[in-house]
Amino acid sequence: MAIVVADIEQGWVYRTHKQQERLVLGWDRDGLVVYTSRGRDKEHPFRNCHVRLSAKRFVDSVEAKIREMPDLEEYIVANKATTVVVRSQGARRAGTTGPSRSVGGQPDAATPDV
Repeated sequence: MAIVVADIEQGWVYRTHKQQERLVLGWDRDGLVVYTSRGRDKEHPFRNCHVRLSAKRFVDSVEAKIREMPDLEEYIVANKATTVVVRSQGARRAGTTGPSRSVGGQPDAATPDV
């Protein structure tokens, strides 16, 4: 089953052609997919550094959407990916940045204080 760009969702684990697993942490300010790999540590999976990749390259490297992870905050902090910008699905799919907030409760630097 082929994955398309519209299928990429934050918090989901995807399997690559080489049977590796990747957890999507979110998208950065440039629209790149931010993910982390499962790694070899069985007790602490998805605790590697984060990687940024274009959506096109991400879908080219994965073949299946496996499962959803319940709480991303711990993975985002553990992977030093607190600069990940979380966007609503509708805004991302429409190609606009839409309202955003930084993960970790910190205000987005581009958002003026109201």
